[in-house]
Amino acid sequence: MTFQNISGFIQLPLWKKITICVVLLIGIGIISFFLFFNKQTGFVFDTVKKTTVTEIVSDSGKITSDGKIDVNSPTNGVIEQIYVTNGQTVKEDQDLFRVKSSATAQEQQSALAAYQMAVANQNTAETLLHTYRSSMYTYWKAFTDMATNSTYEKSKGVPNEQARTSAEFQSTQDNWLAAEKQFIDQEQAVSAAQAQVNALWTAYLATQTSVVAAQISGVVNNISVSPGNSVSIPTITNPTPKPILTIVSSSKIEGVLEIGQTDIAKVKTGQEVRIHPDPYKDKEYDAQVIRVDTLGQDTQGVIFYNVYVEFSSTDEILKPGMTLDADIITNTKENVLTVPNSAIVLFQGSKAVRVLKDNKITYIPVKVGIKGETQTQILSGLSQGQQIIVALTNEKAARPSFLGL
Repeated sequence: MTFQNISGFIQLPLWKKITICVVLLIGIGIISFFLFFNKQTGFVFDTVKKTTVTEIVSDSGKITSDGKIDVNSPTNGVIEQIYVTNGQTVKEDQDLFRVKSSATAQEQQSALAAYQMAVANQNTAETLLHTYRSSMYTYWKAFTDMATNSTYEKSKGVPNEQARTSAEFQSTQDNWLAAEKQFIDQEQAVSAAQAQVNALWTAYLATQTSVVAAQISGVVNNISVSPGNSVSIPTITNPTPKPILTIVSSSKIEGVLEIGQTDIAKVKTGQEVRIHPDPYKDKEYDAQVIRVDTLGQDTQGVIFYNVYVEFSSTDEILKPGMTLDADIITNTKENVLTVPNSAIVLFQGSKAVRVLKDNKITYIPVKVGIKGETQTQILSGLSQGQQIIVALTNEKAARPSFLGL
C-alpha cells in the first residue's frame, strides 16, 4: 500500500473506514478457519496384545513400631547416670538410668507418713464395708421374710399391696433400703481410699532416689536428658512430661496406610506392597498387607480405612514416624488381552475403543477387566492383533479463535 493509498484511506468518511475494517477482519477470520480448523485429523495406532496387567492401589501412610513404651522418671530430682544409649538393645529389668532425689529427709518422712495414714484409712474403710455388707444382708433377710409371708403376699407370689402400706412393712423395707444405700456409699469410699493410697505411694516414691529398669525388652530411642538434668513426675499442671526415653519392643516395624472407601474393597491380607519412604524416593522396600480395618474413620467428611503392612526386610534408614508412599498390588492377570489405557473412551454411556474403518472412526463397545498403570484388560469386544486408535494427533492441539488470534 502506497503513501497515496494510505492518505486516501485517511480522507475517507468514517463509515467507509469502519466498513473496510469489518470486511478485512471477516476475511482474516475465513482464512484462519481454512488454515487452522480444516486440518485433517491424524491418528496414533496400536494393536490389541496379550500381556500382564497389574492393578495397583496407591496411597500414603507412615511407619510405626509394633510396640513401644515411654519411660518417665518416678522421682523428682536430677539425672545422676544414664546406663544406655540410643539404638542399644536392652532386656526386660535391665537398668536404664539413675535419678537422685532432690527431696530433703523431712520431706521424705512426711511423704511416708502421709502414705501410711492413707493405708490406715483404707483399712478402716474396708472394715466398715464388711460391717455394712453384713447389716445390709440382715435387713434384706428380714424384709424378704416379711414380704413373702401370707400377710403381705397373696397366692402365686402376688404382692398384697393394701397390707404393705402398714407401718411395720414400710419400716422393715426402709431399714433394708437404708442399709443397701450405706453399703453402696461405703464401696465408693473404699475406692476413693484406694486411689489416695496409690497417689501418696507415687508421691513417696518421688522423694526416693531410684534406678529405673526397662519394663520390656527392645531398642532404646529418643533419650531426652543428660546427667545433671532435672526431671519430675507427672503432675496436675504437667500431666504428660517429656519421656526420659522410649523403648521400641522390637526392631520389627510396620506401615499404616489410609485407603479411601472406593479402593478398600480391593485390598486383602497377603497382598504384596511396594514402599517408598518420602525422604528416600529412590529406595524401594517390599512389604505385605497383614491387617485391614473393617471400620472406617471420618476425616473431615472423607472416610478412610487403616491398612497395616509388614516389611519383608528393614535397615537403619526406616524410622518410626517416617511418612511413605505405597503401591498395593491388588490383582494381577497374566497373558490376557490388553490395550493402552488411553484407548478406552466413553461412548453412549459405556466403554468403547475406536477403530478406523473406511477412513472413518468407528466405536466398538468393550467389556473391561482390571486396569493397570499403563494397560487395561479387555474381556470381550476385541481380538488379538486388531488395530485400534490410541489417540488423535490433534486431540490436544490449541484451537485458535474465529479471527485466528
